[in-house]
Amino acid sequence: MNTSSLALPTICASNRVDLTGRPTRGPVAGSGRERAAYLALAAVFAWLLGLQPAHAAGAADDDGNHFYYAIGYSAIQATASGCCASDTRDLGAAALTLGWQPIRYLALEGTALAGIVDSTQHGETLKLSSAYMASLVPIIPLSEAVSVYGRVGYSRITLAASAAGYGSASASDHDTGFGVGMQYLYRARHSQLGGRLEVARLYDRDGVRIAGITLSFMQRF
Repeated sequence: MNTSSLALPTICASNRVDLTGRPTRGPVAGSGRERAAYLALAAVFAWLLGLQPAHAAGAADDDGNHFYYAIGYSAIQATASGCCASDTRDLGAAALTLGWQPIRYLALEGTALAGIVDSTQHGETLKLSSAYMASLVPIIPLSEAVSVYGRVGYSRITLAASAAGYGSASASDHDTGFGVGMQYLYRARHSQLGGRLEVARLYDRDGVRIAGITLSFMQRF
C-alpha cells in the first residue's frame, strides 16, 4: 500500500496508529540511543580534526572547480506528534553524497540515503527505505583545512512499516531540507582527504519530523 504523505506511528488517547492504518494499544517511548550516537560521532570527528598533518592544504586556498564525494553513516531520528503525545524512532542509514564545487564559496550536491538500521517496537518495524536530497551548499573557509557549510534543497523521503499479521505499507513525501556542517581536508598526493560532520533536517510537515547527524569520509579532486 502506498500513500501520498508520510505518517509515522503516533499516540492519541492511548491508541496508536501505524502506517498500515490499524490501531494498536499502548504507548511508545523514544530512547536515549540517538543522543549517545550524536556524542560518539562528535567525538570521532573532533579526533579527526586534531590530526593536523604537516602539509595540510588547501580548501581555503583554492579557487574552486572541484568534484568530490562523501560516504558515511547517518543516525536518524523520526518523530511523529499526535493530538496528545508523540512517538520517536531511532533509525540508521548509509549516506552517499556527490558534489561539484564550481567556485570557492559554493557547491552543488546530490545525496542519497539507504536505511540499514530499523526500529522495532511492539512487533512493528519502521524503516527509512530511502531519502534523496538535491542541495545548494554555501561554504565558508575558516583555515587552510577547515570549512563550515550550510545546505538548503529539495528532499524526498520514503518510509516503510511492517507488522506480523498485518502486512506492510510505505509512504513517500517531499519537503525543503536544511543542514549545517563542518569539513576537514588535507592534501594527499593528487586529491584531498578528510571528513565531515553534519546535522540536517530532512522533513518537517504535518506533525512528522525527520532529522539526523551524519559522519562521513570525504575525498575531493
